[in-house]
Amino acid sequence: MALTGRCTIALLLVLWAGRVPIAQEQGRADSDWRGMRILLDTLADRFGPTERERGFEMVRSRLARGALVPSPLFDDVSVWMTRGDTWRALELTG
Repeated sequence: MALTGRCTIALLLVLWAGRVPIAQEQGRADSDWRGMRILLDTLADRFGPTERERGFEMVRSRLARGALVPSPLFDDVSVWMTRGDTWRALELTG
């Protein structure tokens, strides 16, 4: 890009930045920050520290080990709460 093109872009940026009084921009930034803070607090409350059932904590490592090769896990009776011939179920609340 030619030097005159860069100067034109710089001039346009300066003019665009000066279109609104600084106090108004500061007020908008403060309200945007408050909104962002509310969003972050809400996400922290939703995905913050979790409480898991004791049963899940006991089965969690077995489920992780059997994630890629589930066949040994499929016949493990201590993991499943309900089972059928071709299906298994683990029910959790929380």
